[in-house]
Amino acid sequence: MERSIKIERLFSLGNYKNIRLDDGIDNIPQNMWTNKEVMENLNYLVMLSIELSFRRYLKLSEKIQDMSIEDQITYLDKVKSDTYELIKQLMNGETKNE
Repeated sequence: MERSIKIERLFSLGNYKNIRLDDGIDNIPQNMWTNKEVMENLNYLVMLSIELSFRRYLKLSEKIQDMSIEDQITYLDKVKSDTYELIKQLMNGETKNE
């Protein structure tokens, strides 16, 4: 039997705007979910992941806020494409240094 941890957090962006982020860990084996200390640390890890995602969102939003909509789209498309390419390289066992 396996278990999962899921956490969802709603962050306020001001002016009645919010962003909802969630994260989780699936397929936690029984030998881990029966260990209270392991589960507490996995839970903490998921919370940290959400907090990091929110901070990255803020950083990205700040970076593009003064750009025109067209420049924002161009920039975001480029970052998205670069990220897909990096994931592809990582899945093929390549690293950034190769």
